[in-house]
Amino acid sequence: MSSSAQFDKKSKSTTRIFIGTKEVAGYLSNLQEKFKSHNFKSELILFEKARNFENFSGRHNKLIEYIQRFTFLAVNKNGVKRYFWVLAREVSSLMFLIYALNKYDVFLFFFGKSFLKANLDLPILKMFKKRIIFDVSLGSESRPLYCNGKARNLSSKAIYYQTLFKSIKYKWIEFHVNSIIASSKHAQFLRKPFIDRGNLPNPKPTINLNSIKKKDTPHFSKGFCNDGSLKILHAPSDRDAKGSDLIQQVIQSIKQEGYQIDFLEVSSVPHEQLQLLIEETDIVIDQAYSDKLMPVFAQECALQMKPVVIGGYIFEENHIDFEQGSALPILCSEPNGLKESIKSLLGSKALRKSLSNSAYNFVTSEKNNQANLNVYIAAIMNSYPLNKLTDPSKCDYIFGCGLPKEELRENLDRVCKYGGFNSLRLKKNSNYEILYRQFMNSNE
Repeated sequence: MSSSAQFDKKSKSTTRIFIGTKEVAGYLSNLQEKFKSHNFKSELILFEKARNFENFSGRHNKLIEYIQRFTFLAVNKNGVKRYFWVLAREVSSLMFLIYALNKYDVFLFFFGKSFLKANLDLPILKMFKKRIIFDVSLGSESRPLYCNGKARNLSSKAIYYQTLFKSIKYKWIEFHVNSIIASSKHAQFLRKPFIDRGNLPNPKPTINLNSIKKKDTPHFSKGFCNDGSLKILHAPSDRDAKGSDLIQQVIQSIKQEGYQIDFLEVSSVPHEQLQLLIEETDIVIDQAYSDKLMPVFAQECALQMKPVVIGGYIFEENHIDFEQGSALPILCSEPNGLKESIKSLLGSKALRKSLSNSAYNFVTSEKNNQANLNVYIAAIMNSYPLNKLTDPSKCDYIFGCGLPKEELRENLDRVCKYGGFNSLRLKKNSNYEILYRQFMNSNE
């Protein structure tokens, strides 16, 4: 009996779901809570402690504690010691895999991570007829490096080989898994039809600000606290990927025009303390070159009813799909329009309030949250309509995240000079291949 046939016969009350193995901003924790509220038997296990996020699973399991410890040491040690801890992590992860084969029916993985390095556990899970679902819809785990701001300081050779390895990785994943949940805005390496999460919000978290300790939290400069200045927050997880240099330039330009702004940029702030900064601010600037309508951080700000500004080429005509008649939950613009977008918020309290309300309604809407959860339930129960799957060869957004078009063209040129056009690892005759060729030959 195939794994699909097996899960068609299972009910949600008997299907045992593994969720892991990496957390970002509480996404998996919140998703697990949604599963529990719908009577699914699910368990969240993390193989590494979530960066700047204090609530993580696995402390009750001694083996998981060892894996987390070995992962930390493998990342932070150098030389021969590092290889020892990598081996220790892989051996302990293999032990957990053996344990998990008997405990779970469905394995829901995120961020390109599974149990073993290079996803070598997938053939084992497949051999035991487990249902495997990979969610790579959240960004950098699936986006090509040549259209990612993180490549800014890398050589052509480095970009070439990392692109090659990532494309091989996704070919391997596609061969072994039952379903892939992805985004049509960064599906260059996918070859098979996938489930597109679209613009659905992340599982809605619960934020209890009263329970968060305020000590050691960065604060805005006291010089502007009582003179009517508007507070603007920018909290990049990666300055290159978020276009932070452009945002800094825009803020300085606005200040020179006489606007009273208290601007704060913070990085590596613990997640719960970051919520306090969001509470204090008036306006949030998420990023300058986004390829998502509303990234994770923007949704967290929306929960506190804070207006968010996001720039990106995704907001050009035909690149953003949103329900007709609905108010956009963020103030969006092309990167060159960031300055005017920010100034429009600075000059209108009514606009700030209206945008805050739209954003809050978007992320708290039961309709939106249920639609997001239904995507995962359909993938788990093997009930997603085949005619609604997205063909990656028809996807048409090519500009990526974290870099201007000029820099993208430079990346493409130098990678192609190093390894030829095929080094972009695009499917033959796909929209991606056609559009990248056109872009490289144009003066756009």
